[in-house]
Amino acid sequence: MKSNIQDLIQRIIVHTSSPPLTYLYRKIYDLSVVVATFLLKRLDGVLAIYLRRGVAKGEIVYGLSDIDLLVIVNDDNNREEEVKEKVKATYDRWSHFMPILGSVDRELGLYSVSEFLNLYKDYDFYRNRFNDGKYSWKLLFGEDVVKTLPQLEDFELYLPATEEFKAWWALLNVEFNTDFGSPPFKRKYMWYKAISEASMIYLFVCYGKTIRNREAALCEIKNYLAHEHQCYIDRIRNYLRHLTSKEALVSDKLMNLFITLAEKTFREMEHSVYGHAKGKRAILHMPCSHDIITDCNLVNLLKELDTMVREELEPYLDYIALIPQVEFDLDVLNNPEVDSYYLVLLQNSYIPIEKLRKFRSLFVENSTSRSVEPIIVSNRNIAFSLKVDKTLHCIKSPRRYPIFFSLLHRGALRFPENSFEENAEPIYCYLPP
Repeated sequence: MKSNIQDLIQRIIVHTSSPPLTYLYRKIYDLSVVVATFLLKRLDGVLAIYLRRGVAKGEIVYGLSDIDLLVIVNDDNNREEEVKEKVKATYDRWSHFMPILGSVDRELGLYSVSEFLNLYKDYDFYRNRFNDGKYSWKLLFGEDVVKTLPQLEDFELYLPATEEFKAWWALLNVEFNTDFGSPPFKRKYMWYKAISEASMIYLFVCYGKTIRNREAALCEIKNYLAHEHQCYIDRIRNYLRHLTSKEALVSDKLMNLFITLAEKTFREMEHSVYGHAKGKRAILHMPCSHDIITDCNLVNLLKELDTMVREELEPYLDYIALIPQVEFDLDVLNNPEVDSYYLVLLQNSYIPIEKLRKFRSLFVENSTSRSVEPIIVSNRNIAFSLKVDKTLHCIKSPRRYPIFFSLLHRGALRFPENSFEENAEPIYCYLPP
């Protein structure tokens, strides 16, 4: 009931977002930021407060845009956790009065100075987000810690930028849920953001163009797309202007466009980052089929999947494969007790979302499916998870995940026809340098 009421309120605000009401909505957003800043900066130990993401850039859709804040606290081994708990409690209390602040777990970034600097140094996703903060975040209070982050060359940001695709793919995965009940106006907004953000990354990695505005990115991307995709850029731009209209949501076309942008971006990133370097040679030994498939429940699940592939998906596939879930832990490949797998659909043409929903529903209904992750592979060179548990690994490309692709193309158990040989030769691949 609470969700339905919230949806109704959001729909009303979106539908009435025109003068003079936009002036009122703007003041509500401004007041929420001012009050939250005032309450948080009074806490002893808070060093800096930032406004970030869409609202900081002025890309606000009233009723749908959340206010994203980031708080940095002083390094203090004795009081750091205490200060963080006070920040969370204060934010949580105010967010109950102003829901546009979002939940404390999802919308509030909270780090000590050392944590903030180490995340930038060690993790690609944060390096990309924090680097963008240098140009788009607004300092609301305190010391400008973001400005002290090391300056990076563009080529050093190519790999971090692709991590943004993974975050959006994790969000778009709700499209594959059979019980997905989000209102059309929210889905339109999600697609608008996903395609515009994907366009920014594509233009940066593939063409060296740095664009930080969604509308500008959508205008520019049309110059680099095939005609069949250009019309869908116009469609999603129109979604933003008429979110509550009855215009149909073309999810299949937009998913295809997102995958196309991801394919080209990851391919260009790998070429720029790894070049022709082969890295270190590794020899993989696949277990025999009777060692891999030892669980009777898994056998039954595979039979169900095999039936569905034959009835629903076969025209779209080159083959479907089962491979062990391993990346760089090579010892697992010599261990017959494999307990987790990738079930991979290697497609030769785009699979409609409705069919993928039906395919994924088998994993929801079967308890054995917890050990199996369904994945689609497009053009044999990029893999997308259909059941995202770990955003970090939900998109895979050949140079970043060489073992996955080596096993997929040369050592997999293939269905419907099992082309695996009991005495298969070792598989050779190269780990990244």
